[in-house]
Amino acid sequence: ERDIPKVFDASCKGSRFLARESFDRITPMEMIHHALVSGALPETFERLLCLQERFEAGQAMKDFNNAMAAAKQEIPIIQKSKKGHGYRYEGLDDIERVVVPILAKYGLFYNWDLSNDSETIRVTCRLSHREGHVEKYTLIAPIGCVSNKLQNSLQAMGSAITYLQRYTIKAALGLSSSDDDGASVIREMSPIDERQFNELHNLIDDTGSDMRRLCGYFGISALSDLPGSRFDEALSLLKAKRRKASVRSDFSDKAHKIEPHRGEIVA
Repeated sequence: ERDIPKVFDASCKGSRFLARESFDRITPMEMIHHALVSGALPETFERLLCLQERFEAGQAMKDFNNAMAAAKQEIPIIQKSKKGHGYRYEGLDDIERVVVPILAKYGLFYNWDLSNDSETIRVTCRLSHREGHVEKYTLIAPIGCVSNKLQNSLQAMGSAITYLQRYTIKAALGLSSSDDDGASVIREMSPIDERQFNELHNLIDDTGSDMRRLCGYFGISALSDLPGSRFDEALSLLKAKRRKASVRSDFSDKAHKIEPHRGEIVA
């Protein structure tokens, strides 16, 4: 038989106490009321108020979990309408179009907290229930992790924010991804490996390319920071430059061979 906490001060002797059977079912707020009627000491009220806060937090968590369980049963597989580098994925708009009405039905809603420094951006998704319980999910990424050559600095930051919002809400709601989608995240976020670095570096030397200009084109400070998802793009650019250089070289050689003959004719 579990012990009953001592919530009434000894000075309350002679007051009418609750029977054990009803005490097991009483709420902290009712205990506060009975303590007030019984003339309990201030310290007792402090302990009871802390107990009430824990009781409310525990109840809010239960309500949150029940709402999430019900909502999860209704959230369908979200169609992947957006195209990435060799894969398809769900856009943030695709996710919200499906989940927002379902979450609202069960008193759930979410928002994001944003912060950044000169190189990275932090996005925290706050998934909340109307009874007060909140769960937080945070991701951090480089500001230029999903930018392209056509974007300015503000657009690059906007792309990074949307990217992190998409993955934090998926984490908060437990939305699964296919293998291809999961692999694409790794490719997007991870830099090129040593083999890829050496291949690009050799091409840069062969073509006499300007390393700083190439890094600026991809929005990176060093070649080793190039996202793995953009390796093929960089490789294609350098190979195209090498082909053009080869064509110009062949044309120059032919022109050099023909010129003496033309000179004889002119003479």
